[in-house]
This record gives sequence, structure tokens and C-alpha cells, in this order.
Amino acid sequence: MSSLATVPTTEQVERRILDQIAALNVRSGEIFEPLRIHMKLQQQGLRAAEINGALQSMGDKGWFENASSLKFLKLTDAGYAAI
Repeated sequence: MSSLATVPTTEQVERRILDQIAALNVRSGEIFEPLRIHMKLQQQGLRAAEINGALQSMGDKGWFENASSLKFLKLTDAGYAAI
């Protein structure tokens, strides 16, 4: 019997990212480092492409904005409300 890996949906990965942001106690208007979250989720078995796709989707939804460089993101009111 073969076992197929389940690929998480973008929404499921977004939820996991939001959970990590919440665990860091990031509030609306605050800056966070997405690399920390990225690394933690990869340790939990998510692939970089899945995480990057979810981050792109979240940015498209206006949940965060760039904060002076792509190394840091700023959580918006909409992003905080999604948490």
C-alpha cells in the first residue's frame, strides 16, 4: 500500500504562518522577520514553495507590507484581524 503525501492548501499554510506570528506576539503595525517563521515551518515539514506561496497570498490580501526591505514585514490591521 502506497502512502501519498498530503499537500496543504495555501489557506492551511497561511493559518500556520498566522499562528507563528501570534506566538511571537506581533501586533498590528509591528515589524517581524519572516525568515524566523519560514525556518520554523520548514522544520515542521512544510516546503519552501508552500510557505512562499502563502506569504505571497497574504501580501496580496494586504495582511502585511514590506518594512524597508524584504527581510522584514510589517503586520497590517487586516493581518492582525486574521490572527
